[in-house]
Amino acid sequence: MKTLASVSLCILVISCNSIPRDYKNVNSTLIKNLKSKRLNDRNLKGQIKSITDYSYSLYPTNKEKKPSTKRKEMLRLFDRNGNIIEKTHFHQDSIITHRLFYSYNQNGQLIEYKRFNKSELEQSRHYQYNEAQEHIESKNFNKNIGWRESKRTIFPEVNMIQWTELKKDIKFYYQRDYYNNINQLIAKVNQNGILRDSVCYRYNNKGLKTRIREFQFDGTLETETRITYDSHNNSISNLTFSNKGEFIKGTKYSHNDNNDIIRISRFSGSNEVENEEYKYKYDYKHNWIYLESRTEDYRIKVTERKIEYY
Repeated sequence: MKTLASVSLCILVISCNSIPRDYKNVNSTLIKNLKSKRLNDRNLKGQIKSITDYSYSLYPTNKEKKPSTKRKEMLRLFDRNGNIIEKTHFHQDSIITHRLFYSYNQNGQLIEYKRFNKSELEQSRHYQYNEAQEHIESKNFNKNIGWRESKRTIFPEVNMIQWTELKKDIKFYYQRDYYNNINQLIAKVNQNGILRDSVCYRYNNKGLKTRIREFQFDGTLETETRITYDSHNNSISNLTFSNKGEFIKGTKYSHNDNNDIIRISRFSGSNEVENEEYKYKYDYKHNWIYLESRTEDYRIKVTERKIEYY
């Protein structure tokens, strides 16, 4: 109770009360369940069985540089529900470097993830859910660290979530808004009860994050990041400002009619700009099967995709 009291004090000092309460039909962005990254999340259409990526480089402005050899980079397998179930990375076209496996429950929630380096298990993650399909426990394995376990506790009376890393005895406290969006990282508390910095979030009426405000422990605003979207929910800008309103850095995105990114522009406080441009070719399902990415050094990286459908 002492820890909760301290955290409640932090809520009064660092408030996110500007979050609107008039949302309707909002899809909650609370991390209550770990859904798989479905095909729609990758802007892919149709019932895809597998995707194989091949890549090579072109140098159109340098006659002395020849195109590199096309090599297989990655193979992804999907189930009929659009869940990725396996991912294989290749080196020099045929040598397998890493393999990743994913398992889901009947609700489409991720319950197990494993990553192998050749035949050696490098990482493993296991997730458990309650009857309300809320994520309540994680067990993570890393070959260099070993096992770590985290548990999630909900305090409905104050609309708060507590994440506890059991091995390190570190607790993270999150405040939820009216629609269960996580709108504030209230505090990080170690075994000595020391509070850390806080972060506040704001969402639009579609549940998309539009603002991130980072505070120091004394409640002083450190940075504010503003995120904007187009009518198709594509992010078009991500801009970060200091507590004095001075621009620090930012990224702007342009999309084509298929909602694929065609240009990324990165800015810094000194107005330096780094641009990347993308060109696509599509199959009959409107999934891209050819991508050219060009940076300012005028090297063109080409990615070709072979897509197999169910």
